[in-house]
Amino acid sequence: MNFLKQFIAARAVSTPIISVRTSDAASTITNVRKAIVQGLSKSAGEELINKTPIVSYDCIHGLIGKNDKGSAEVARHD
Repeated sequence: MNFLKQFIAARAVSTPIISVRTSDAASTITNVRKAIVQGLSKSAGEELINKTPIVSYDCIHGLIGKNDKGSAEVARHD
């Protein structure tokens, strides 16, 4: 199963966290978002990205919301 299918299947069952270990988190998040939009119809991909909280973490900055829903989740847990 390719990454996009695994990602969509995980979101379909409300998987709360998907962890990707990388040395370039910003690029990885950008590429995952592009893959979602390209793998679905444009409107469906954008809807999934907009309604799904996207949050990153690093040991210096802690949790950081990467979209509006992600920022709201970070604020809710502060």
